[in-house]
Amino acid sequence: MIKPTPNPPNNDPAIPSERIPSAADIQATPRKLCSMFIVNPQLDTETLLAHACESLASANVMTMDLADRTEG
Repeated sequence: MIKPTPNPPNNDPAIPSERIPSAADIQATPRKLCSMFIVNPQLDTETLLAHACESLASANVMTMDLADRTEG
């Protein structure tokens, strides 16, 4: 059986090799901050710790529920 494409296939003509970004181009690109977890500098430590405690408690409940439903 004859393969229609070589192994490995040749470079894709739709993407010329001069258009592929180099590591310097990637590092020169400005970073965009993710706004999902931006720390508010006006929040105090107690609020942050309370939120972390509640998040960990929720994760604990979810893992315990999963462990109860797991068989074997």
